[in-house]
Amino acid sequence: MNLIEGVILLLNNIKYNVAISQKNYNYAFEILCRNGRLNQAKNLLERHQEEIDIEANDNKAFVTSCTYGQIHIAKWLYELRPNMNVSAHDNNAFVLSCKYGYYDIVTWLYDKVRNIDDYIEESFELTCITGKIKILKWLLEKKPDLDICMNDNVCTKNACYYDQINVLKWLYQLKNNEIFLNDQEEELFIKSCERNNIEIVKWLYDNKPSINITINNDIAFKNACNENSINVAEWFNKLNPERYYIEINGNTITHFNIIKKFTLSDNYVNVDEVEDCCICMNSKCDVITHCKHQFCADCLIKTYKRNEDCPKCRSHISIVDNIKISKKRRSN
Repeated sequence: MNLIEGVILLLNNIKYNVAISQKNYNYAFEILCRNGRLNQAKNLLERHQEEIDIEANDNKAFVTSCTYGQIHIAKWLYELRPNMNVSAHDNNAFVLSCKYGYYDIVTWLYDKVRNIDDYIEESFELTCITGKIKILKWLLEKKPDLDICMNDNVCTKNACYYDQINVLKWLYQLKNNEIFLNDQEEELFIKSCERNNIEIVKWLYDNKPSINITINNDIAFKNACNENSINVAEWFNKLNPERYYIEINGNTITHFNIIKKFTLSDNYVNVDEVEDCCICMNSKCDVITHCKHQFCADCLIKTYKRNEDCPKCRSHISIVDNIKISKKRRSN
């Protein structure tokens, strides 16, 4: 039995021959209003007028009907109590209706809410999280002097962090570079990489060329991989395959690396015998590490992208030398 079914069972007084408190009647009424069950709410109110206070819990039935987009419920409640406090719960009816994009409720509430101008900025800020452009434009029309760069550019941060590319583009169209303050571009880029917000990442990269994507030892790429942000990790790899290495198994990044420069010296090291490459098993070795292990150059370059350690002993490799068979060995 779900919550609504339970409330309707309560409404019909089936099976339960027990005393029901006013608190429970109010709660049942709030649940029906929140879920848009107008007929059941009317029926419950009609049968239990003395037990139900439709403005209980600081007008919660009205507030939740608004924040769940139930305008027919909100209008009915307002008709019953035209003097109710529609600004209850810090104007949540208006603020959260903005956030969740209930345009019809927002415009209906506008001339009913107390001190509405005090809540426009908060509503605008939260609506940037959900990307409801229509509401954002309407709020800006109602308050043309609204500072979209308020609170350390929280609106831009919300658009980036919550992957609202259309909001970011619109804010940029309005204010251009003003929506970025104090080198915030790189902070936003790093956070967007962590969250796999690939469209935001691409837009920042294309429109903010000053961003250093390798800042802090490639923290953006590393964080993306650690958070399994596959789309972003693949974008880094395609952008610079000679620097960014990833391995993906199914839907999981299993390994990643920042590829260091592989240096092949001009030195030749004498060896008594040229070994077969232990990696491919098909070629003769032509390079040797400082830990004295031989490989073919092609194989070592491939493994080096994954890991800068010797495939045999795990010693760190930075420079390798060419192999030359010793004269003594050749003479024998």
